[in-house]
Amino acid sequence: MLVLDKYLSKCVEKGWRCLVVVIGENNLELNSIGENTLCISKYADETLFEKYSVPCNKIVNFAEAHKLLGTEFDNVVLSLHGTTGWPGNLLALSTEYVHKGGYYVLLVPEKLLETRFGKYFYNIVTRSENHLLIMNNEIISHKYKKEKPTEPPSPTITSSDKYIKKLAKLAKNNEQAKALKLLPTFLYSRKYKMLLLHGDRGRGKSSILGLYGAYILARNSGVFTITSRNLESIQSFYKMLTRGLEVLGINYIVYEKNGLITSVSTGKSTIRYVKPWRVAGTKLNKPLLVDEAAGVGVARIRRWYNKIGKIIASTTIHGYEGSGRVLLKYIDELMKKTMTIKLRLPIRYYPNDPLEKTLYKLFHLDAEPPEINYEEIKNYEPEYLEISIDELVNNYELLRKTYGLLVTAHYRNEPDDLVLLLDTNVFKIRALIVKGQVIGVAQIRPEDLGEETEKNIIHKILERMCVTQYYKLRKHKLWRIVRIAITPPLQRKGYGTILLKHIEEEARRNNIDSIGAIFSGFQTIRFWIKNNYYPIYISPRYNKVTGEKNIAVIKPLNKLSEKITVAATTILYQKIRYASYILYRDLGIEKIDEIIKFLEEKQVNNSSIELDCLRLRNYNENPSEYYEAIIDIIVKHINKAQLINLPEKNRRLIIARILQGKTVTEISRITKEKPDTIIRELNKCIRELAKQLFDTICKY
Repeated sequence: MLVLDKYLSKCVEKGWRCLVVVIGENNLELNSIGENTLCISKYADETLFEKYSVPCNKIVNFAEAHKLLGTEFDNVVLSLHGTTGWPGNLLALSTEYVHKGGYYVLLVPEKLLETRFGKYFYNIVTRSENHLLIMNNEIISHKYKKEKPTEPPSPTITSSDKYIKKLAKLAKNNEQAKALKLLPTFLYSRKYKMLLLHGDRGRGKSSILGLYGAYILARNSGVFTITSRNLESIQSFYKMLTRGLEVLGINYIVYEKNGLITSVSTGKSTIRYVKPWRVAGTKLNKPLLVDEAAGVGVARIRRWYNKIGKIIASTTIHGYEGSGRVLLKYIDELMKKTMTIKLRLPIRYYPNDPLEKTLYKLFHLDAEPPEINYEEIKNYEPEYLEISIDELVNNYELLRKTYGLLVTAHYRNEPDDLVLLLDTNVFKIRALIVKGQVIGVAQIRPEDLGEETEKNIIHKILERMCVTQYYKLRKHKLWRIVRIAITPPLQRKGYGTILLKHIEEEARRNNIDSIGAIFSGFQTIRFWIKNNYYPIYISPRYNKVTGEKNIAVIKPLNKLSEKITVAATTILYQKIRYASYILYRDLGIEKIDEIIKFLEEKQVNNSSIELDCLRLRNYNENPSEYYEAIIDIIVKHINKAQLINLPEKNRRLIIARILQGKTVTEISRITKEKPDTIIRELNKCIRELAKQLFDTICKY
């Protein structure tokens, strides 16, 4: 049996965290790593850990691991046995639970090393500091970090505010203490509308936000709101909030649901969790608190900034929760009354921690687009290049440059995205190269109407719109541009158009029918329209994740595809003409104007009665379809409906929503019923109306 004690102890003797990777089946014991150990496996199977004598203090499955955010352990042991792929998000998340001087142990089956990501993972780990790699009962790679860590100085703070002085006792370092001291300035100054805490993972942003919450409860009365992507992600906020109240000597009551804290009340004041998409319809006291703001959606933050007037938010800049770089860009351009506080020091482990460095290198959590001077390359012709996935695996710098661009094209980038890129065999990477530098990248996913797959997103949209049924299509090959990005210094200089044209030419050579894209928000709509991509769909509801409305565009490459595209655009045109006051009233006038102008220039008209009837039949036969899917048809033919035949309650809902265009929130206030109830009732009564209209206008 392999004796590990001396290797393990040397790995953590200076206080650094240690990465231990155990590959395949080995005869060894890990009981010397310590007792306060979190064990994670796919199904929380304790036998996986008993084999190695791991002293598990707590065992959870993959799905439960994220619920432990805000807690810490001496060690974490993550078993990947029984998995079919690498859980990238879980790898990045679970390292956060290990504090200084602890072990992060990965039990990896050999088959996972055969994947592209597995080979890439192996290369990164063997080049990293403070690791121990074991295979076939042998230590095949180990490297220790020789430098001693530096302990940050203890926090000091002077403040005339008695609450801040007490809360500062919970600060881990001077950065956090300074962040606390600035809170009253923000709250009581008209100069600022938003306070933003930002930094990388593990910097204690949620903890400081929790202390902010304690201060607000101590100084104010009323009900305040905390929002984030989900309830699990704010448990560390609530834990620090209650610690803050204890330091202030304030009694409180904790309310929980399924073991998760939902609100904390002092009697005179309360902070409660509200889902991001419910905030707009909630009566709010200032300030609104937002944890992981970039993950909530930049568009939502901007709307709240304009309407609410006082927001306290935190966001991760680099990491698995969501990129905050787009949010910082918006703050610089559109939300200038923002006090920004950057937290640089980690709180659970030492600065320059080798495990953190390994994770950042592995998943490119801090990848940035290249800074290129336009004047130096403007006279050079860009080269269009196909980059194979194998090239990315074998060329770390190429992967970093490519991925650094791809992350700028999406509101949130996660470790899972890198695993999918390398291991799924479904993506194509195309790039523009100038003087050996990657200046633009596109990530493409082929879609085929003949394939039954959840990832054929644009085809699903076309089927929902009944376009594919209308033309009775069996095959339609499409390339979906998942992400496309030009390095920021070179944007708006025509390089995006050059990259698109190369992709289109390649697609035609490969007999692809269409090229499409789906994106959130209207910031890039002008780019797509300029390149003759037809808008075919605007989602009627805000995306719960991004806080924006999804838009789909298509460029037909042949006559068959042109028929599909024209049918889809006629439906969108009809929705805009008849139902904008219901579906798109909150979208920018100038963007809707650009779309209408483009469609009318292409001589797109309202859809035919035949297509209307096909959509009505599909809606009536599909109980899960939202009423917004056919709202334009209802408005278009409302003069043919017999409203008097509907029950009074249904009739009044139709009048409020269809004839007057009142929002669900407005109807909820009038009727004193919950928005969810209103939506259910609307779906029922519009379904009855749709059946009536189908019988009236579709008799043939």
